[in-house]
Amino acid sequence: MPTPMQHVLRYKECFRVDRGVQPVRNRIFGAIGVIWGALILINGFLSSASEADSAAYKNGQTGALVFGAVLLVLGLYYFFKKPKPKK
Repeated sequence: MPTPMQHVLRYKECFRVDRGVQPVRNRIFGAIGVIWGALILINGFLSSASEADSAAYKNGQTGALVFGAVLLVLGLYYFFKKPKPKK
């Protein structure tokens, strides 16, 4: 019967991350961030601000624009980031 430590090692082996996959994953998630962030910004700038006079609504719109800008910047960073060379 395997010991608890052998179970842990077997579990870790099943979910091991191959370093060759990570740059591709970063590019995919970066592209998703760029697209999603750009769409949030476009929607925020094209929507009319006169829809609601509520301060809470305007604060929500501002928060969405900030979130879209952060997504866009981080997406661009991870999309164009060079992978570290393997040793």
